[in-house]
Amino acid sequence: APSEPVVVENCGQFELTSTDNVIDGNCNTEFAQVIERTWSVVDAKGNSAQCVQVINVRRGTISDVVFPPNYDGLDLPMLDCDNPNTDPSFTGSPEGGCSNITVFDPQDIQSTICENSYKLLRKWTVQDWCTGEIIEHIQTIKVMDTTPPVISGISNVNESTTNNSCLANVILPAPTLTDDCSTNVTYTATSSVGNVTPANGGFVIFGLPIGTAVITYTA
Repeated sequence: APSEPVVVENCGQFELTSTDNVIDGNCNTEFAQVIERTWSVVDAKGNSAQCVQVINVRRGTISDVVFPPNYDGLDLPMLDCDNPNTDPSFTGSPEGGCSNITVFDPQDIQSTICENSYKLLRKWTVQDWCTGEIIEHIQTIKVMDTTPPVISGISNVNESTTNNSCLANVILPAPTLTDDCSTNVTYTATSSVGNVTPANGGFVIFGLPIGTAVITYTA
């Protein structure tokens, strides 16, 4: 940033002020803007002096543009599919450059991955009006089901063995499955003892011995 002038005053206090004369450039001038800053200093006795500082503002170029990061699990975390915000106000837009740099509205291509999960390829186009140079950049935004489903509705139960046997065959109760993105949630069941077999959309344990069995549901 431009600095203030150094004032040497032998007799005490002084007042330092400045005024700017701003000259805007165009594509044919060397600088985007020239600022002629006039510094004025007045001491307690009314003695004054002036100097002019010239500030040249460099014209921005395409190389000054910084593109927004990817939300792909590499640059930044992927967006969860529960009410994702893919608007550029959140995911970012190109920044940098001066008035000669124009950022055009992005173009999105969406590719479905699975239910409520998709990949968004956002193409940004930037042009330098002074040089005619155009560059394009692809921003990747992934919207994924990153939250596991919730299993509920299962409680401990007591079962009896079959007649003339010390083993039991048990139909496992179906759990309640909820998920913030997917409507089709499936589950499996395993047991610390016995043989778990799929049956009629659920699971049955055959040959369950007397004692405590730990059933694990996975969704």
